[in-house]
Amino acid sequence: LGKAHRVYRTFTADDELMDIAEAREKWQRDVSSRLRSAEQRGKEEGMQEGMQQGMQQGMQQGIQQKAREDALKMLKRGFPLSDIAEITGLSEQEIGDLERST
Repeated sequence: LGKAHRVYRTFTADDELMDIAEAREKWQRDVSSRLRSAEQRGKEEGMQEGMQQGMQQGMQQGIQQKAREDALKMLKRGFPLSDIAEITGLSEQEIGDLERST
């Protein structure tokens, strides 16, 4: 313990060694701060991208649902499958599946 205390006193008495130690600590804090900042930016960008993808998926699902609803209405009114497919963008197979499911 006495030896450790002597080394500590010698080290802390040396201004150059103290400057080096302080510079190293500052560098470590800066690196840590930059890493936290980059991590935060990454999380925010990931959330934005996820929200954007979710909104796009939701819109696509809504468009598809509307097309199916319109196709069912046209089927009930006797529209030909080819016309329904052209108007709604659904395939004749999808329209046939809708017709069979009702």
